[in-house]
Amino acid sequence: MSEDILESDFLLRRLPLNNPDFTKPDGTFSSNAFKLNRNAEGLSVDLLRISDYKVSIIDPKKYFLVKVPVTLVTELDLECVHDPTTENPAHCLIKGIITKSVSKKLAAAAEVYDQTPPGKQSPITFR
Repeated sequence: MSEDILESDFLLRRLPLNNPDFTKPDGTFSSNAFKLNRNAEGLSVDLLRISDYKVSIIDPKKYFLVKVPVTLVTELDLECVHDPTTENPAHCLIKGIITKSVSKKLAAAAEVYDQTPPGKQSPITFR
């Protein structure tokens, strides 16, 4: 079943922990974090509203999640399409012309989405 994506929604993107190709030393994100892979139909993301944290993150010892607003995706003349899989009903694709400039804007707007329970140490650290 296809889910409507609302302007008030947020999208989650999974990134590898402590990878300097994606995360700068100051904790901000590089444009590589939102670079389209060759032959990909779109940038893989999850719709936060219907996502399951464990499914989205896969392995919290290796990955973390960032969120970006759908409003920015729309402002950048990109399209967000619900593309559910058997394993992940929240999966979506950001489609359109994703230039380095667009990737930089997505990276600048990205915020860490951490669901570490209170009292436990978050695995998300930036060196």
